[in-house]
Amino acid sequence: MIIKRHMDEENRELRGAIADMSRMVRDMLDLSIKPLAEITRDDLDRIFDLESDVNRFQMRIDDLA
Repeated sequence: MIIKRHMDEENRELRGAIADMSRMVRDMLDLSIKPLAEITRDDLDRIFDLESDVNRFQMRIDDLA
């Protein structure tokens, strides 16, 4: 029973990490598809910040999977 509970907890954590990463990727896409004339330096900085976060989530997800 302890193993099942542990696996259930890891599955919840994995689903949460995937959902968080998906939201970050969606935000990156929303920012990056703006017309080039409208993209600001802040937008680019945010995209790169999100990319770092997404990469960390990917490694975490890989570990959980």
